[in-house]
Amino acid sequence: MKSLYPLSLLLALFIFSACETDDDPVPEQFEVSYDMVPVDDSGVSGTVTINNDLIRDIYITVQLQGTEAGRSYPLSINNASEHLDWPDVIELNPIDGEGRSETNVTQINGLQTSIEEWLSLDGLVLVHESQDSLQNHLSIGYLGSTDPNVPGGL
Repeated sequence: MKSLYPLSLLLALFIFSACETDDDPVPEQFEVSYDMVPVDDSGVSGTVTINNDLIRDIYITVQLQGTEAGRSYPLSINNASEHLDWPDVIELNPIDGEGRSETNVTQINGLQTSIEEWLSLDGLVLVHESQDSLQNHLSIGYLGSTDPNVPGGL
């Protein structure tokens, strides 16, 4: 009878642990990167990365080389996706003096966005020369099917 007690205790622990449910599964993480290429021999290049974290916040990170230390460069995305009801131009945090920008884009104009929408976005990431010279671009990144390296792109 003594040998049944440890066995029944182990069986009870197994049953209770098997009944545990995971009501809040860990969300999947995604990441995609695109090249940023110089415009008109500006010498500014790098990468733009779209990813999400475990909380499902969505970030766009731009890392550049060839920018001047201490200067700030405006950054935007021109939306070319007809299937997304988003603004034509999405402002991102400017490139800082280290050549980096990170913007949480979980919401646009108060609307919740998903990583799937961001990964299917067709558009252009533009690095502008300055706030006073938004029409002059130093670097461009092609997103989605606007990427000339993607089959069927530009």
